[in-house]
Order: sequence, then structure tokens, then C-alpha cells
Amino acid sequence: MNKRGLEHVEFIVSFVFFVGFLLFALYFFSPLKGDRIVDSTLFYTMDEISANTSVALESLSVVIGPEVSAPVVGIRVDDRQDKGAYVENSAGRKLPSHFNPLREIVFTDRMGERFVIIKFSQDIEQGTLGEGNIVLDSENYTVSSSDSRKVISEKRVIELANTYSTEEGYISLKKEFNLPSRANFGFALIISDSERIEAKRDVPAGLEVFSQRERFEILRSDGSSKFADLEVRVW
Repeated sequence: MNKRGLEHVEFIVSFVFFVGFLLFALYFFSPLKGDRIVDSTLFYTMDEISANTSVALESLSVVIGPEVSAPVVGIRVDDRQDKGAYVENSAGRKLPSHFNPLREIVFTDRMGERFVIIKFSQDIEQGTLGEGNIVLDSENYTVSSSDSRKVISEKRVIELANTYSTEEGYISLKKEFNLPSRANFGFALIISDSERIEAKRDVPAGLEVFSQRERFEILRSDGSSKFADLEVRVW
């Protein structure tokens, strides 16, 4: 093969290697690929945190008959021995209550209300109201509706934040959440402008922080419920 032919072959080989290098660089250093990694990390972190802090919340809407005059009444419930109870009126105001799981009776000082909402959850602490003498018969009240849903538990968010606060706990959470080894995260439950539960770490200078925020119904530590924002940050 003459010299010109060899130069032609060398040019083709060099061009192929050059194009291959460009494709390699575009694949591994593409901003689009980086965006996909960030998006998936944010998604999985949000999903894991919400799953690890969620709890079942069941609600019973109860209408008490007009023939009932006693202020403190007992309402029979079944199969909720492992839960606490919280009672409120139609406006969401807390009513004094106590749940006796052995007797399967919720006692409440209804304060003249004919309509009450009883909420049950594993993360609700028992009320301190004393038990009354009046336990309603089934004909004295009606369960007008019932509902069961998953909500974020303030108690579990606090527990997760406490685990996050130690180096050992943080590393175990990253493994449990299956996060990439180089990824780091933080989160906050923003209840109001002046109240939040936050788990955060120092972010090295020069690193960009990406965040995602979703709104959830939360179960407060006192048994009440409201809506709050869960924010997740990764870097």
C-alpha cells in the first residue's frame, strides 16, 4: 500500500476514534442525563420519607340522638384495641375524650354537640377524660360516614429527624432509601411560617441544591390534623 493510502486509512481510524470519544463524553457528561439522575433521586427520597412517616387515620362521623341529654357519653367501637382516639366537633374543635380499648368504648364530653367526629390512629395518645356512666345504645346514635386514609405523622417525622441527626443514623437512612453513594439529602416538614421540623446538613460550597415540595395532610402530636408542606432537598 502506498503512502497516500496509509494516510487515508490513518485519517479514517482517527476520525472514528474522535467520534467515539465525543459520543462517550456526551453520554456520560450530558446535562440531560444529570437532570434525570437528580429527578429520580428527588422522587425516590420524597417517596421514602413520606412512606416512612405515614400512618393510617380512620374517622367516624357520629350523630347522637336528640333524646340523649348527658354531657359525657360512651360510644362503642370495635377492633381498634391498638389505637388511640381523638374526638372533635364539626368545626374541628377538640372535645375532651378517653378511649378504653379493653371495653371498646370512646368516652367524650360532647359539650352539647349532636355531631362528633372520632379519629383513630396508632400515633394518637389517649385522652385524660374520666369515664362516664352513660354508654349509648345503638339506637341512640348513628355512624353517618366513615373514612380511612394515609397521612403524615408529626411524631414519625420527629423520630426520622432524630435518626437523621446522628452520622450513623444518616448513613443507615441513605442505605435504606437506596440513594447513590455521592448523593446527600435533607428534609423539612413546614407546618407554618413559624413552625417546622427540619433535618439538614451543611452543604459544601459550590454544590447546587435541588428541592421538591409536596403538600400532605398531617396528624399532629396532639391528635389534631391539618395540611403542611414536606420539602426534600438533594445535592
